[in-house]
Amino acid sequence: MKLSGKKGTEQSKKKSVGKAKKASEVIKVPGDWLYMTPQEIGVRQIYEAFGEQDGYELEIWEDAGVLEIGMSEGASVDIETAQIHPKDEVTASFAAEHQVKTV
Repeated sequence: MKLSGKKGTEQSKKKSVGKAKKASEVIKVPGDWLYMTPQEIGVRQIYEAFGEQDGYELEIWEDAGVLEIGMSEGASVDIETAQIHPKDEVTASFAAEHQVKTV
C-alpha cells in the first residue's frame, strides 16, 4: 500500500539571527512511503479498522484501491494499493525475500 500525505509534505522552519530574521527555509519531507505486508490486505479492511473513531473523515474508492483519511486542519493521508515498479530490483528482491503479498 502506498501512503501519500497531501498536506505536510513540506514544513517551514523559521530562524532568527539577532534582530535580523532570515526568510523561511523549506524542509522537504518524503510524501510517499511503502507499507509491505505478508498478508492480503485491502483498503476495505483498513477502512473497517477505523470504525467510528472521532477526528477522522474516511472516503473509500474500493474499485480504485484508494482510501483517504481526513484529519484535523485539512491534513489527509491517501492509502493506495500499489505495485512495485518492474525496474526497482532492490525493492522487488526485498519483497520476494520477505514474502510480501500487499504493497
